[in-house]
Amino acid sequence: MIVKFSTRAGALTMHGDAAVALLRSMGHSGTVPGAILAADLPAADLATYAARVGADVLALSVLMSENMPKLLEEIGRLAQLLPAQVELWGGGNALYRADAGQLPARLKLIEDLRAFEREITLLDARVTH
Repeated sequence: MIVKFSTRAGALTMHGDAAVALLRSMGHSGTVPGAILAADLPAADLATYAARVGADVLALSVLMSENMPKLLEEIGRLAQLLPAQVELWGGGNALYRADAGQLPARLKLIEDLRAFEREITLLDARVTH
């Protein structure tokens, strides 16, 4: 199961178990709804969740944004709040169209699926050795 969380700032796609865990950590039942409002997924909650589960990476997929300034603000806030040991990755058309100078320095842009797979392999080598 793939769950898409849509917000005014963009979208986040997660696989089933991680999405259900995120819903539960935010105080919801864990039942996957048809839609989640933007206010249900602020940067602070994502950063808290990543810390709580001991994430190595928080990856964002941002395909479109009706409000690019708000999207960049939220990603900047996330970069500030995310624990230093958690890598921040991002991909998608909206991020590629953004001015690189407006993106947080710690955000690693992932160009495509092949690059994502390469980064996963490199991450695996870093965290298992």
